[in-house]
Amino acid sequence: MTLDTGDVDSDADTTIQHEAELGDEESEATCNDVTNEHLRKRRQNQIFDDWSRREAATTDFTALKTSRHQIDHQEVETIKDLLRKREGRHIIGSPHAFQTELFERAKAQNTLVVADTGSGKTLVSMLLLNHVMSEELEARASGSSRKVAFFVVEKVALMWQQYDCLQANLHYDVAAVCGQENQQRQGNEHKWFQLLRSNDIIVCTAEILHQCLMRSFINMRNINLLIFDEAHHAKKSHPFARIMLEYYKDNPNHEHRPRIFGMTASPVDVQDKEDINQSARELEKLLQCQIATCPVDDMLDRSTKPIEEIKEFAKSPTGPDSALFRHLNDRYRQLKHFSNLLATAREFSRTLGSWAGDAYWSFAFSDREAKKCAVRAERGLSRRERADQEQVTLLDEEIRQLHAAHADILSRSPQNAPITTVGVSPKVRALKDILVRHFENPGDTKCLVFVQRRETARLLHMLFQRLQLPNLYTGFLTGSSNRDFEGQRNTFFQQQSILTKFRKRDEDLNCIFATSVAEEGLDIPACNVVIRFDMCQTMIQYVQSRGRARQKHSRFVHLIERGNREESDRLEELHESEDIMKTLCNSLPPNRVIIVDEDEEHLHDTMSALDRKHKVLKIKDGGTLTWRSSLSILHQYVSCLPFDEMDDMSLRYNTFVRDGKFVSEVVLPERAQISPVTGRPQAKKIEARMSAAFEACKLLVKSEMLNKNLLPTIKDALHHMRDAHVALKSNKQHQYQSLTKPSHWAVNRGTRPERLFLTLLHLKGPWERPVRPLALLTRVKLPTLPSFPLVKLDGGRCMMEPISGSDAVIVDHQKLSQLTWFTLTFFEDVYNKKFENAPEKMSYWIAPLVGSDGAIDTDALDWALLQDLYQQEPFLWERGMPREDILNRFIIDPFDGGRRLFSKEFANHLSPSSPVPPNVAPGPKGASTIIEYSSSLFKQSKLRRTWQADQPVIAAEKLIHRLNALIEPTQQEQNASTSCFVCPEPLNISRLPADVAAMCLLFPSIIYRMENALIAQDFCEVLGLEVDPARALEAITKDSDNSDDAQAEQINVQHGMGPNYERLEFIGDTFLKMATTIATWLRNVGKDEFWLHADRLGLLCNVNMFNNAQSNDFVKYIRSKGFSRRTWYPEGLTLLKGKGATRSDTETGKNQNLSEKTIADVCEAMIGAALVSHVTTGREDTDKFDNAVKAVTAFVSSTDSMTHDMQTWDDYRKAYQIPTSYSEACTAVELNKAERVEKIHPYKFKHVKLLTSAFTHPSYPRQWAKAPNYQRLEFLGDSLLDMTAVKFLFDTYPTKDPQWMTEHKMAMVSNKFLAALCAMLGLGKYLDHHSNALSGQFTTFHHEYDEAEREAQRDAQGQAGQSRGFWQSLSDPPKALADVVEAYVGAMFVDSDFDFKVVQDFFDRHIKWFFEDMRIYDEFAHSHPINRLRDMLSRTYRCDAFSLKAKEVVSDDEYSSAVLAGVIIHSQVIGKASAKTSKVAKIHAANNAYEELHGMAPFEFRSKFGCECALEQEARATPDAERDEGTAV
Repeated sequence: MTLDTGDVDSDADTTIQHEAELGDEESEATCNDVTNEHLRKRRQNQIFDDWSRREAATTDFTALKTSRHQIDHQEVETIKDLLRKREGRHIIGSPHAFQTELFERAKAQNTLVVADTGSGKTLVSMLLLNHVMSEELEARASGSSRKVAFFVVEKVALMWQQYDCLQANLHYDVAAVCGQENQQRQGNEHKWFQLLRSNDIIVCTAEILHQCLMRSFINMRNINLLIFDEAHHAKKSHPFARIMLEYYKDNPNHEHRPRIFGMTASPVDVQDKEDINQSARELEKLLQCQIATCPVDDMLDRSTKPIEEIKEFAKSPTGPDSALFRHLNDRYRQLKHFSNLLATAREFSRTLGSWAGDAYWSFAFSDREAKKCAVRAERGLSRRERADQEQVTLLDEEIRQLHAAHADILSRSPQNAPITTVGVSPKVRALKDILVRHFENPGDTKCLVFVQRRETARLLHMLFQRLQLPNLYTGFLTGSSNRDFEGQRNTFFQQQSILTKFRKRDEDLNCIFATSVAEEGLDIPACNVVIRFDMCQTMIQYVQSRGRARQKHSRFVHLIERGNREESDRLEELHESEDIMKTLCNSLPPNRVIIVDEDEEHLHDTMSALDRKHKVLKIKDGGTLTWRSSLSILHQYVSCLPFDEMDDMSLRYNTFVRDGKFVSEVVLPERAQISPVTGRPQAKKIEARMSAAFEACKLLVKSEMLNKNLLPTIKDALHHMRDAHVALKSNKQHQYQSLTKPSHWAVNRGTRPERLFLTLLHLKGPWERPVRPLALLTRVKLPTLPSFPLVKLDGGRCMMEPISGSDAVIVDHQKLSQLTWFTLTFFEDVYNKKFENAPEKMSYWIAPLVGSDGAIDTDALDWALLQDLYQQEPFLWERGMPREDILNRFIIDPFDGGRRLFSKEFANHLSPSSPVPPNVAPGPKGASTIIEYSSSLFKQSKLRRTWQADQPVIAAEKLIHRLNALIEPTQQEQNASTSCFVCPEPLNISRLPADVAAMCLLFPSIIYRMENALIAQDFCEVLGLEVDPARALEAITKDSDNSDDAQAEQINVQHGMGPNYERLEFIGDTFLKMATTIATWLRNVGKDEFWLHADRLGLLCNVNMFNNAQSNDFVKYIRSKGFSRRTWYPEGLTLLKGKGATRSDTETGKNQNLSEKTIADVCEAMIGAALVSHVTTGREDTDKFDNAVKAVTAFVSSTDSMTHDMQTWDDYRKAYQIPTSYSEACTAVELNKAERVEKIHPYKFKHVKLLTSAFTHPSYPRQWAKAPNYQRLEFLGDSLLDMTAVKFLFDTYPTKDPQWMTEHKMAMVSNKFLAALCAMLGLGKYLDHHSNALSGQFTTFHHEYDEAEREAQRDAQGQAGQSRGFWQSLSDPPKALADVVEAYVGAMFVDSDFDFKVVQDFFDRHIKWFFEDMRIYDEFAHSHPINRLRDMLSRTYRCDAFSLKAKEVVSDDEYSSAVLAGVIIHSQVIGKASAKTSKVAKIHAANNAYEELHGMAPFEFRSKFGCECALEQEARATPDAERDEGTAV
C-alpha cells in the first residue's frame, strides 16, 4: 500500500480549511509503540476478537444509534443555523424577463435550463416550485392523493445550500435528507412515510432518492416535481441517469410522471460540433426535457461578464534539489511508502518552488501520516498466514526508518525559514504580482484562485500566509476523502464556517485557494478576481469558474507559461468549445430561445408601424394618445409623483408568455393612484410593454389624473396636500372671548327660587385651623364635580370634594332671606365686599352646616345660626362682654379691608399702652403702643379718638390672605409673622363663627375650580358627550403660553389650574388619527395609501380643527387663566362697597390670548377625554368608544373630498361593505398560508383573502397576485398599532409628560422594532414580493436580527428583562417588514368586523413584553436627532429661544416641491436642509445643526448667537416681592 500522493479533487464530499482551524485528529487506528514482539500482538488481537464477539450479544445498539443520531442532529442544526446567516438567501425577488419566460415554459413542459453560473437558474426553480405546490394544494383540497416535490442535488454540500434557499423563499414544509439521516430511515418504511406526509418538498442527494425508489418507499406517482441541479451529470451510471431510466421511463402512464426541471451551466462537455449536438439530444432524451436558454451573450451580460486576462510567467528553471529533499532521498528512498512522496515533493518544487516542496513534507509525512504508514506495513504482514522471524525483523526495521524519517523532517522543517525569490517559482511570483495589484489598498475585494490539487491549495495558502502581503488574508477550500493528509478532512460545517467568513467584510479572509469543488454548486460570493492558477481541463470548468467573477469590473485571469504551446492551445480550445455551445444555443428552435430584449435599433421603424397598426385615443379638444407616446407620457406622470426618500419610484414592466404571445403588466410606484395595468397579448415584447403603457394612460385619463393635454394633474393634489400641511402658528395671534361663569348660574336667575339644590363643600382631612363644611345652594342640581387639592401654608395638601345632594331644599321667603343675608355677610365680613340684597339676582347661596361630619342632608343646614345672624351687623366690644364673645372669634378691622384676625386668648400681662411687642405681624404705620397698633385710622383721626385705657389686650393671629389656596405658598408667605396683640375696642367682631369664617376663606379657590369644571361640563353638553368631569376640565385647561412644549421652560405659567390638556391631547390626537383613518379607508375604496394619507390629512390637520372650533364658538370654553381676585365673585349683583365698586371695567377677565394651535390641541384633548372616560384596557366592547367617535365628528369639519360623520363605533361597521376581491373563494395555497400564520398568532380569518392581501407586496405582479396589495391595510394597521402603544404609555405612566411619551412611543412603533417583531414571529417569509433589492435586504436584516437576539440571550442570563431592547442595535431594516406587521393587524381588524379587541390582543401578546420597562429605551428616545439637539440647546447652553422650522417650496411649473428646514437660534438660522417631506427635512436639519454646535463652549455659543437666556431664567426664578394674589380690598 502506498501513501496518497495528492489526487485531483473529484470526490463527492468536500472539505475546507483555514489556518486557524488546523489541528491534529485521532488516527483511524491506534498505533502502540512498535516492539519486536509482533507474534504476541497477533495473539492479543485474536483474544480481543473473541471478547468482542461475546460483548456484541449484550450491547444496546439502539442506545448507541440514538446517541450517534443526537450528535448528528446537533451538527445538522448547527449547519442550518450557519446557513441562515448567509447573505442572499432570499432570491425570489423581481425576475428578469427571460427568467419569467423560462418559468412560464417550465410550467408547460419538462425543461432543461442552460444558463451561466450566477444568472438566476435557482430563482426559476423557486418560481416553479411555488407554482407546482399551489396546484398541489388545490389538488389535495379536491381529494387527490398527496404528492411531494424532490429537489435532487449531486453533493451533500449542495443539498444543505439548496435546502436553506428553499426555507428562506418558500412557505411550505421543506426537509433535507442527508446520508446520516438516511441511515436512520433505511429499512424503516414508516419513517419515510412520516417524512413524506409531513413535508411538501424534499431536498436530497440523487443517491438517496434512488435508494428510496428502489425500496418502494415512494414511487413516481407520488412525486409532482423532480428538479435536477447540475443536470449535466446525468450520464452513464450516475444516480441522475438511473432515476430517469429505471423509474421515470419505466412508468408507462405519463399522467403519473412528475414534471422534470433541470439546471446546468453547460449540458455537455465535448469539442466537436457533431458530438455536442448528439450529446445534447441524448441528454434531452434521458431527462425527457427540452433545452431552453437565452443567447449566451445575453446570459453572461446578466451575470456581469468579467474581463478575461492572460498572465504569462517564465518557465521554471531546472535547479538542484533542496537540502531536505537530498537528505530524505539519500536515506529513505528505498522505503516503498516513500517513493511516491519524493516524486510529489520534487513536482511541487518545480511548479511552486523549493520552499513549497519542502513545506509539503510538513503534512505529507506528519506524525499522524508516519503512524498510518507503520500500521499499513504491520497489517500487510499480519495478513500473511505464516510470517517468519526474518520478515518480522524487516518490518521492525522499516517501521524504525519511518519514524526516523519523521524525526528528520521535524528537525529540518522549512516552514519557519525565510522565503526568498529563489525559493518560489515564476508561476507563484506571477500570482503574487496579481494579488499585490488587486489588494494594494484595504477594501472589499474578494479573490478566488483555482488549482488542480488539494496539496497545491494548501501549500499556496501556507506560502502566502508567510509572505504576509498587505490587506491579503487567505484560506483554502478543497475536496475531502478518507485518504486526505492530516488536517485536510473536515465537516461541511467547517466548510460553511469559512465561506461565512469569506462573505463578511469584517472578517480576516478575502482570498481562497480552491480546487474544482468551488466551481459549481457551492454558494460562493461573487468575486472581484478569479485566477486560474492551473488550467481548466473542460469547457464546463471554464464556464463555471468564470461565473464566480460576477462583481462589476471583475477580472478572470489565466496563468500560462510563456512559450508553452500546449497551454495556449488548451485555452484556445476552451474558447472554441464555448463558441460551439453558443452555436448549439442559437440553433435551438425559436420557441426555446428566450430573447431578453428586442433589438432596439429597429425600434423607431417599429413605432411608426405600430401607430398605424393600432388604435389611438383622441381626446376632445386635447391631445392624441398613441402607442409610441404612451411610454413617455407614463414616465412623465410617474416623475411628477411626490415621494419620500425611501420610496421606490421605478416603473416596472412584467412580461409573461400566454398562448404563445407576450403579455406585459406595468407596475407603477406605490405613490401612483392606479393599480398594475395589464396590456393585450402581442407578438413582441416591446409591443406588449407599449400596450400595457397605453392601457395605463387610458385609465389615467379616465380617472382625470391626466388632463386633456395628457399632462399630469398631480399638482392639484399637491395643492390639496399643501393646504392641509399649513402649520398653525404657536405664538399668540388673537384675543378670544372666554367664559368666566358657567351656564348653571344663569338658569332661572331673575326670579326668587322656591327650592334649591345642595352641594356639600367638605375637606377630606384636617386644615390649618378647625373648619366647618359649607353648603353651596344652587337653582339647579349640579353634576358630579371632580375633587381637587388645596394647599396649606406649610405646603401640605388637603382634598376638597364637592358632593352633590339628590334632594332639593324647599325655601320659603323667610329662609331665602336668611340664606341671602348669610351669603352677603360672608362677602362683606371676610372680603370687604358689600353687594345689594337682591335674592332674585343671586347665582348661588352659601350656608353653614351643623357639625363637621360632612353628611348631606337637608336637615344638615344650620338654620339656627342662619336665623341668629339674620339682619345682624358685626358687634363692638363692650365692658363686661362674656369671654366667649371675644375669644376664638373672627375679628374685622373696619378701617382696613385686608386686615382680618382670629382672637386666641387674653394677654393679661399687657395693657393698651404697652409697647408693641417685637416680631409681631406688621401693623399701622408709626404705631408704638398696642392701642395704636390696633387701629388702622389715619394719624389725624387717631388723635381725635380716645380709647378706654382698661380694656383687655388679646393675643390674636393675623390672617395671610391667600385667596388662591390652589397653589404652593410663596417663601414670603411661609416666613411672614402672624402673631399680634390688639385691643378689641377699635375693631369689629364678626357674627360668623370662627370655623365657618375659616372655611369661607377657602371659598374663592373652591368656587374658581368648580366654575371651571362646570364650564367644562357646559362644553360637553354642547358637544353631546359624556365625559368624566375631571378629564373634561383637564382637556380644556391651558396653564401656560407654551403648554405644548413640555421640554421648554414654561412661560407665563398660570398656577393652580390643575392638570393641563397635554397628556389628553397626546392620546386624543392618536384616536383622531385612528378614527379618521378608518373613515378614510372606508370611504375611499379605490384609492391607495398615498391618496388615503392626503384625504385623512385634510380631516385631522390643525387648520381644519381650528376653523371648526372657531366657527362653532368652541374657543370660549378654553381655560387659559389662573385664579383672579377680580373674577371669582358672583355675577349679577351690584357691588355697593369695596374695591371695584366704581370700576366700569365690567369685562375684566372675559378675554384671553390663544394661539390657533392651542385651540386645535384642546379639541384633540377633548377627544382624548371622551376616550379615556370610557376605555381603560382596550379590550372593552366597542360601544365604549362611542363617545370618542362622536367627539371626532364634532371637531372635524368635512372637506371637499372627505367627511367623518360617524356617531358610534358601530357606524364604521355599517359603512363597510366587503369588496368582492376579499370575499372571493380562496385557493388551497391561501388556506395553507392562513393555517401557518394562525400558528404564529391565534386568530382565524373568516375572509382569508384579507390575509392574502396583507402579505402581498406592491411589487408582486398582478397576474400572480390573488388579492390587492397590502398598502391600504398597512395604512389602517399603522393607526391601530399607534393607538395601542399610546394607550399603553398613557395608562402605565400617568405622570409622564407628552414629550416623554412621544419620544418613547417612537420606539414602540418604529420601523426597526416592527421589522424585528416581524423577524421574531417569522411573518416575513409569507410575503409575496417581486423585488431583488428586498430579497437581499431581508437576508441581511434577518441575519443581523438572529445575531443580536443570540447575543442578548447570552448577556441576559440571570438578568431578566435585560435583553428586551436588543433590537435597538439593529441597522435600519427594509420598511416592508414593518409594513407586513401593520397590514396583518389591519387585516385582522377588518376581518373581525372592526373589533378593536383583536388589535389589543396582538399588542398584549407580542409587543407589550418588550416595553414593560421603558427605561431601556431612554437612549433610543434621546438618540433621535431632534431630541438630541433639543437636549443640547436646553441643557448645555440653557437656551430656550430656538425652534425647528420647515416650509414647503414649489417649483415654477408647480409639479415639483421640496421642504426646506432649518434651526432658528435667536435670529440666526443654522443646519439648513431640504428633503421631499417635512419629517425628513427636519431630521436632516437637526443633525446638521447638532454637528455645527457640537464641541462649542457655552461662552462661545452666547457670543455667537447673542444668547442671554440663562440670565433671564435666573431672573425668572427669583421670587417677586409681591404677587397678584393678595386680598381684594
